[in-house]
Amino acid sequence: MTLNDIPLLSHPSLTALKLQKVKIGVFARPSVRPLPYENLDSFYLHARDYSYEVLNRFLKNAKSLRHLEFHHPFDVSARRDPPDFSELLCLCKSSLKILELWWECMGTLCFNNPGMKFAEFTTLEYLAIPPGALFGPYWYENNLESLQMLKDHIPPNLKVLFLQDVYPCWSEEELEEDIEEDCDPEAILLPNDYKLIKTLLTNVNSFPSLRYIVWTSEIGTRPPKDLNDMARDLGMALKLVSNRLEMPPDVKWLDKL
Repeated sequence: MTLNDIPLLSHPSLTALKLQKVKIGVFARPSVRPLPYENLDSFYLHARDYSYEVLNRFLKNAKSLRHLEFHHPFDVSARRDPPDFSELLCLCKSSLKILELWWECMGTLCFNNPGMKFAEFTTLEYLAIPPGALFGPYWYENNLESLQMLKDHIPPNLKVLFLQDVYPCWSEEELEEDIEEDCDPEAILLPNDYKLIKTLLTNVNSFPSLRYIVWTSEIGTRPPKDLNDMARDLGMALKLVSNRLEMPPDVKWLDKL
């Protein structure tokens, strides 16, 4: 896109916008004003050259936004400091219902940012995001204050938490006798991931609407039996899924949860 294309998108009455595989870096120029998107309801973005400044031009006035779907391209390496969407979306924290932040890039996701805090997003019911983008580099942190971190970063009325690319580790348990010797050992959750999920389940009063905790993983990292049983007793579900298509956001379905 060029500066000449910007007027084509500057319509205050626009309620839905989809930008896919387009260049949007021009929006970062100081001469470009935030778009008049007070009535924007849904926004889909798949672009290579996004930045905090570019995203701010689109979201600065989006006070009515209910659904944002963002895709980081497969062929672009992930930056270690992703834009903080909890800051970019602060104007619509009382309207946003579905937030999908997908990093579909090659290689391991590794973020150094302090995470994104969605505690004030009271209408957010579906959140899909890599755990490192949500919580920051928490995996190997000693003495993790898991409950306070969850309260700071997870919306209070969330119904579905979808974690993209949960890191696996290897079980130290011996393989069963009936399994072939060259079989890969079972992948399990990292200790801090286990702790976070257990903390969610043992503090349901802080997240009373939560019904699903799902994740993808490069290696099949299934829910531990004890956490699975705990979730089932609470009327919740833990699920390992292969991709986002297994748990897509649907407004009618969310309303019924």
